[in-house]
Amino acid sequence: MSEETTPKREEEVDLAQLFKIIGNAIRSLFVFIYSILYNIYAFIILCLLFLKSNILYLIIAVGIGYGISHIKDSSSTLATYEGTAILQPNFQLEFQLQSRIEDFNQLISVADTLKLSQELKIPLDKASTLQGFEIEPIFSVNKLRFDYYNYIYEQKDTTLYKKFTFDMYREDLRFEDYTDYEIKVFSTDKNAIGLLGNTLWNFEDSENLQNRKLRELEVFQNQKMLLERTLKSIDSTRTTQRQVMLKEAERTNNASNTSIDLGSRQTYKEEPKIYEYENILREELVTTITNIESRKNLVNVLKSFPESGKIASGTDRQYYMLFALFLAIFILLAIKLWKHLASFESEGGVKFKKIG
Repeated sequence: MSEETTPKREEEVDLAQLFKIIGNAIRSLFVFIYSILYNIYAFIILCLLFLKSNILYLIIAVGIGYGISHIKDSSSTLATYEGTAILQPNFQLEFQLQSRIEDFNQLISVADTLKLSQELKIPLDKASTLQGFEIEPIFSVNKLRFDYYNYIYEQKDTTLYKKFTFDMYREDLRFEDYTDYEIKVFSTDKNAIGLLGNTLWNFEDSENLQNRKLRELEVFQNQKMLLERTLKSIDSTRTTQRQVMLKEAERTNNASNTSIDLGSRQTYKEEPKIYEYENILREELVTTITNIESRKNLVNVLKSFPESGKIASGTDRQYYMLFALFLAIFILLAIKLWKHLASFESEGGVKFKKIG
């Protein structure tokens, strides 16, 4: 009996030690997590106390940064002026427009003022004041939503709405998928912006683009003529049908002295289909005319550059304010560290302990 009970007791002892080790490990883990959370909490409290005791200095620093940026923007020698133009390019000209702007920015970056002046057809001294160009598509989120729902409706797939979300549709849009584009120019001379005119988006000397414009306009003109001819034929058919209906009504009235009937029932049932088809053709005709009018120019200018630029909207202002804020924090922390070192010095400093 003693030999059988001894192994059981040893197993019970081993299990107890194992549970004790596991319990200590879990306890150590929770203590470690608690210490991390407590240190994070203590760090946040220290930051809040630092802000509380130095909030006035930080506000003054941000104000100084704002004042410096305002003085820079208002200074006649340091001010940057901007002008905006809004374009509606046709025939995929947005690629060439973007490429042309990149070429101009490259000339500005290498300070090739002479070539820039020749390309833009402006005086040399005005070209030297240009700082850069930007081009971005203009879009409305609401319009994008309507386009997204129209796209889902056209696919006629109910599961696509769940798989292909609006955010995915918006991210999938490319630069050329938009219709309107905004071009910004920056210069240190406000009068240089008004001299740009239409030179930047003038592509009239491109023979390929002119041929493409003529081809597309010819297609739309033929489509317009076909739609007008079809509508005229429908109108003629309806006029003939009404005359037949009136003759039948008169014949029926003379024969039986009854009230006038506007044709047979079968003819009456076919009328709504004719009206529906006519409305569809008229909508297509309006769309075709709109396409013809919008494609008469290679680029439709919705808004030209102003004659005089305005002061740029402080793109560096936030950087001045942040720099002043961080500089103030650094100085305040340096002062605290200096005081802390001074306290060590007054107490005799830090002494090394003997090793061993």
